[in-house]
Amino acid sequence: MALGASTVRSGVWTIGVSLSTRLLGLVGTMILTRFIAPFDYGEVSVALVLVLTASQFTALGVGVYTIAHPEAGRSEMFHASVIHVGLGLLASIVCLLIGPRFASTFGTPTFFRYVPGFVLANMCDRLSFMPERVMIRAVRFRTLSILRGSGELAFTVVSLALAAMGWGAESIVIANIARGLLKLAIFLAIVPWRDWAEPHRLQGKTIRTILHFSGFIYVGGLANYLSKRWDNLLVSHFFGPAVMGAYNLSYNLAELPVAHIGDQISDVLQASFATMPKEERRAGFQQAMGVLMLVMTPLSVGLGAVAPSAAAAFFDKRWADVGPMLLLLSGLALARPVSSFVVSYMQILKVPRMVALSEVVSLAVLMGLLAGVGRVSPLWACATVGLAGSLRFPIATFFLQQVPGTSARGVAVLLAGPVFACVPLVAAVFGVRHLVITLGGLSARLSLPLEILAGGLAYAVAIWFFAPKRSRQIFALARPRLQRVLGRI
Repeated sequence: MALGASTVRSGVWTIGVSLSTRLLGLVGTMILTRFIAPFDYGEVSVALVLVLTASQFTALGVGVYTIAHPEAGRSEMFHASVIHVGLGLLASIVCLLIGPRFASTFGTPTFFRYVPGFVLANMCDRLSFMPERVMIRAVRFRTLSILRGSGELAFTVVSLALAAMGWGAESIVIANIARGLLKLAIFLAIVPWRDWAEPHRLQGKTIRTILHFSGFIYVGGLANYLSKRWDNLLVSHFFGPAVMGAYNLSYNLAELPVAHIGDQISDVLQASFATMPKEERRAGFQQAMGVLMLVMTPLSVGLGAVAPSAAAAFFDKRWADVGPMLLLLSGLALARPVSSFVVSYMQILKVPRMVALSEVVSLAVLMGLLAGVGRVSPLWACATVGLAGSLRFPIATFFLQQVPGTSARGVAVLLAGPVFACVPLVAAVFGVRHLVITLGGLSARLSLPLEILAGGLAYAVAIWFFAPKRSRQIFALARPRLQRVLGRI
């Protein structure tokens, strides 16, 4: 069975809103670097990672339980809310008590001044979490995408305004608080509180049921989080907060397609697969994976190809390391969303042990490479993180193969067409850059859009030859929407 039209529309809408707000946020981040030095950016990043790490250690996977069990009633939702919010409060207290002890470990003597603000912002997110799960269960992705976009817009506006007023890295902390408070207020206003917080008598049996299902998911989620955050702490430990600031910025840029395309698709598909008949899931998985690779491969390869021009266009000399770092980290844009999609599929199949094993092995590979080869230099660190990120996909696929009655054969073949189509993309980008240099050079801000346009056109043409079937599928799904839009013009 093909993916449902409603699922595709939800994914397109979610991605569109997310990309629009994130592009605005990206511009805001680039402006923000004019007001914040790499050292301060590194310190505030360490504070954020420590707060989120404590939060993640106390996030027991209850959100996945509520999505994977759409039949769960208000009693189970209340139990999940109590677990999630209560443990979040415990994590906040731990952060405030022991946070100062980490100052010397990461070479960040004044980082703790940012911790209380991040604790407050994180508690707002913990309170918003269950109302957000209610909306995901109801497949209300259009509304959800607008709410998420509103939060990102609030963060961008507040951080830029305060940074321009001289607040420095504190502007990032306050902007996180503003985003959290806005999202919480909106969720409380539009999601009926009874759907997630209607009081019920707490029962040990219900708690055990939730935690039994969520146990391996918790391990997998924790390992997944650590693989995305603890590399920052190691980089700060090896090379100091200034290098870590440039690394973190590069990593966030590399994750732009991940967080706002790949992860959005995974959210939509996870909710859709949960209600899809079991006999139709395999075909849906294959089709969705093909579409995901068709979209994410050019974004990943293209990001690496234009990285030098992008860094030169938007960052000053203090951030000169961003260009080569972004080039080495760009592989994350492909590997992470496709591996996350495989993991999400395993969660819907209710095989949390395989999910946990996949994530733990991926984390071990990352930490081993980074602590070994990555400590040679900052660029070696970026290369090892990019390599480890790329290995997440075959690792996740291997564990999917272990699920009885499930086959991941042919998944790697889905990548062949998009990869071959990226060869003309890279050639076009390099060709435009060489032509610009030969003709006397343009500013990087003028050269960059020409490179993006040339690469995009080259891929659009090439993909019709290397993956014609999937290209026609996407065009067929998008054609009705395009016709309605053109009809209004």
